Amino acid sequence: MEELRGSCGCGKSTYTLSRAPTRRFLCHCGICQAVYKAPYADAMITNASTVEIDPASPLTFRHLNGSKSIDRGICDSCGSPTMGFMKLGPGLRLGFVPTPTLSGAAGLPDPAMHIFYESRAADVEDSLPKYDTPGRSMRACLWPFVAGFAGW
Repeated sequence: MEELRGSCGCGKSTYTLSRAPTRRFLCHCGICQAVYKAPYADAMITNASTVEIDPASPLTFRHLNGSKSIDRGICDSCGSPTMGFMKLGPGLRLGFVPTPTLSGAAGLPDPAMHIFYESRAADVEDSLPKYDTPGRSMRACLWPFVAGFAGW
């Protein structure tokens, strides 16, 4: 597979992925609504080792909900969320990729679920499963990735 390239809204913060993300979801949490300025975020998960951020990218990373939450990279130039990371345990660090930041959607997974649906700004009429609580949302979103990473 060719590398995937992505960037913030203004193009100053860029990254590459050495392989396609494995999981895609639509997140309705209040933080995503605020950061993305939208009813939900369309995002994907990948192993953080597949992510390479251009060192010249003007990104500021910060945890918006405590140190165990996603460390979100926001472009200093345009304010767009560009990349995020979360450490789940020793040797397991995930990359969170905002789907709209990628150039070209060929070969990317389709959305698999809605998470944090209890915080939704509006109902969404589709056939995707909808996980409401934080616990259910995190298990549904992360468990398949963790299990695959661990070889379960």
